[in-house]
Amino acid sequence: MFWCQPSSWQFSMLEAPKLQLAPILEQFQTMFTGESERQIVDRQGYSDQLRLREGSFDASVLPANGVTELERLSYVIYQIERQCQIVPVGSWRKNTLGYVQPNEAFRGLRRNQLCSLDSYMHLRPCEQKDKIDLCAREEDVFCHDFLDNAALQKPEQAWTV
Repeated sequence: MFWCQPSSWQFSMLEAPKLQLAPILEQFQTMFTGESERQIVDRQGYSDQLRLREGSFDASVLPANGVTELERLSYVIYQIERQCQIVPVGSWRKNTLGYVQPNEAFRGLRRNQLCSLDSYMHLRPCEQKDKIDLCAREEDVFCHDFLDNAALQKPEQAWTV
C-alpha cells in the first residue's frame, strides 16, 4: 500500500498498522490534515484534537515520539481493507502452493444468491475460527469457501446501505 505526501508528491510505502494503538485510534473521528508527521497523541496520552476517554488505553504502549497522523492513516486503511473487501464465494481459490488467486472457472452467482451475505466472503487473512482450522489442516486448497463468511461478520462502526 502506498501513500503520497501532499507537499512533495512523493510516494512511499505505507507502514504496517500498529494494532496495539487501536483503543486510541478508534476514538478519532476527525478529518485528516495531510500532515503525516504531525503528532496527534503525545507519549503521555494527551491529544490537542480530542479528549481521549480516560482508562481506554494503556499509556505504556505509546511510542516514545507519540502517535502520528501517518500511523492513524495506516490503521484506518487497514480497517477499511479488513472490513470492506468482500467477494462472491467461489470467485477466488487457494492453490497447492498456498497462493490465493482469482478462480478463472468462476462464472458468477445465481440470481437468487446475489442478495444473501452467505454468498460472499472477506478477501483477507482468515479471522474466523472454522476457517483458520480449515487452513491449519490444509483442507482449504481448492475449497470454494475457504475465506471468512461475510454473513458471520458483525459490522463495527459501519454505515448501512
